[in-house]
Amino acid sequence: MENKYYFELVKEKLKYFKTRLDSIDGELIDIPSDDRNALNDVSAIYIYCSADLKTYYIGQTNSILRRHKEHLTNEKEEEIYRQKFYGGTLLIFYGDNISGNLNYIESSLIKIFKEWSEIYDFKVLNSPDGNKSDYFQAKREVIDKVISKIIKTLHEQNVLNVWYDDTNVLKAILFRNSPFYELEDQQKEIFEKLTGDGNEKLFIVRGGAGTGKTVILNHTIAKLLGRNIQKNEGEKNIRIGVCLKSNMSKIINGIFKVYVKNTKDFGLYIGTWKEILEEAEDEKFDYILVDEAQRLLKYSKSIFPIAHREYLELKENQNVLNLILRSTLKTILFYDDFQTIRPTDIDRIDDANGYNPTYNFPRKDEIYDSSLVSQYRIKINSNFKDYNKRHAKCYVDYIKYMLQLSDRKPSSTDFLNYAYFKLVDDWNEIKEYINNKRNKFPFKKSRILAGFSREDSYNGKRGTKNRKIISKAWHELDMIWNKNYKTWATNDKAENEMGAIHSVQGYDFDYVGVIMGKDIKVISNNLIDINPKNYKDARGKSGIANNREELKKYIQNCYYTLLTRGIYGIRLYIEDPELRKYWKERTEELKQDNS
Repeated sequence: MENKYYFELVKEKLKYFKTRLDSIDGELIDIPSDDRNALNDVSAIYIYCSADLKTYYIGQTNSILRRHKEHLTNEKEEEIYRQKFYGGTLLIFYGDNISGNLNYIESSLIKIFKEWSEIYDFKVLNSPDGNKSDYFQAKREVIDKVISKIIKTLHEQNVLNVWYDDTNVLKAILFRNSPFYELEDQQKEIFEKLTGDGNEKLFIVRGGAGTGKTVILNHTIAKLLGRNIQKNEGEKNIRIGVCLKSNMSKIINGIFKVYVKNTKDFGLYIGTWKEILEEAEDEKFDYILVDEAQRLLKYSKSIFPIAHREYLELKENQNVLNLILRSTLKTILFYDDFQTIRPTDIDRIDDANGYNPTYNFPRKDEIYDSSLVSQYRIKINSNFKDYNKRHAKCYVDYIKYMLQLSDRKPSSTDFLNYAYFKLVDDWNEIKEYINNKRNKFPFKKSRILAGFSREDSYNGKRGTKNRKIISKAWHELDMIWNKNYKTWATNDKAENEMGAIHSVQGYDFDYVGVIMGKDIKVISNNLIDINPKNYKDARGKSGIANNREELKKYIQNCYYTLLTRGIYGIRLYIEDPELRKYWKERTEELKQDNS
């Protein structure tokens, strides 16, 4: 083959053909005659690039010459070719790891290009996803050896002008809530409102676990960042602050460093609420976006770390939400009242009486308040999208009803007929389930989570030199608590550590085992109650140890949060035998009601 057109990425056993589209009739005149049949008989990914690099089309085929001809014999596509791609470039990739992964590679590339098109000034002429592929089953070998190399090659061949980093592309692909996904109608409506030019100063996006709040957050960041990237010379950056829990900050930063190497150079600041507020002391933000806004702090002597308490004392004991409202022109809150888990969390944001007077909110006509209702995280049935949504909503309603967070019964119990959820009777069933999923799907995230009902025992105080665990909290499973809550969810080496609520919130996992400990129980008349002595989160009951009802709400919310983390499956083990009996009987009653 002629070296003029053919190239080989030796290490990856990946080859590509590059040609100019200089023929008005589309003929690929560069292919030597003795290579035409060989090239035409391979599985390939092909990418059309316009001459001005403003338009792309990504495809896959088992016969590139036939597929190219099909594009040109279709009247509509022929017109597109002449208008967009004549004078441009065609690259054809083939080789190892391509033939068995055409759908996955095509779908992944389209998603990456669609994401970048939100930031950079170009279009992708594909439908949102290309051919169907299980995007959640990330194929690391394919990403490393094919997808990343294709993008790198496009960049090196000067047909894709984006800032590119191999590692961050991989992270962005693997990160479920990145803006790769097309927004649903309701999400799109909210997104357009958040990024529009209206007079609103405060935006509240309410939604339960898995309703897509973080997806909208990321889309909104991308849109605002894009305005800065594409601004005219001399124009000032929009200042964008994004408040996240510290365990999420690094991941979200990684996503947007795919766009620009230094996000601060383009007005984007991502960090904890304290880091964002400190940035605002020099200059107000135009936008501050807050994920998990219900977890913002109100002043308390029990706030940990101590720096948070000292900071709020300097601000005359203000709650964090009020400080944020004073530090920006527009505030966007992503909020779920059912995921408040500590007494230091801010007071409930309620609009029943013109919003909670605790906060110095703007006028009511300057507030946009919306609610997400569809469930996107939980995949009970993959065959019918709308059908699955109904199943998923019913499951969430079921969990709220069983935990007595809501009196509303699920409208159907059909979701119980699938393998998604099961109450198990033995510790080992939890571990066997998770180990089985790890073996079957090594690239998926399968974890065991638990409430704060136990503690590891150590032979010394925290910070001492020779401190060691002498008794594992979860000795039945040979597991200790997660060591580092910031990295546990994404660290594959920590998968045999038990996940606590503060390491879990904000994440989802493919398969989940949940341990409901003896901090929660059932009493007479089948009422949910708690055992405060068995609730080991000291700061979780600081100041409310004698307020049983308030503490119960936080413990219930903890288990609601844990039981809504799983995408493809959840197994629940309940330590207390009476509570386990209650769960079984109440479930059977619901089944009878819906039969």
